[in-house]
Amino acid sequence: RGPLAAILLVIAYVLVCMIAVRLVLEQIGIAQAPPASPLLQALLWLNLTGLMLRFMVRFCCTAREYGWRQGQPVLFLGLLLVGWCLARLLLWESPWPQT
Repeated sequence: RGPLAAILLVIAYVLVCMIAVRLVLEQIGIAQAPPASPLLQALLWLNLTGLMLRFMVRFCCTAREYGWRQGQPVLFLGLLLVGWCLARLLLWESPWPQT
């Protein structure tokens, strides 16, 4: 399991770097994001829903074992991440031009 986890971690870091480069290129006007297909949007919404569920379950389990004060950071950071993902998803298909 260790080597597989290491490979997946490297892939995740490479993807994060690629996303950062793409966002910078979008901001300076060199690259343009392709429009999302309905299937991709449905999968993104399903993934976002699963992420919200995961954070809620993690909060409940942490709060049950260690108290609700220990569960608060898990919920706060989770909801912050979900908010960022939701904002990005909603801006992806925005009919208004982005500044």
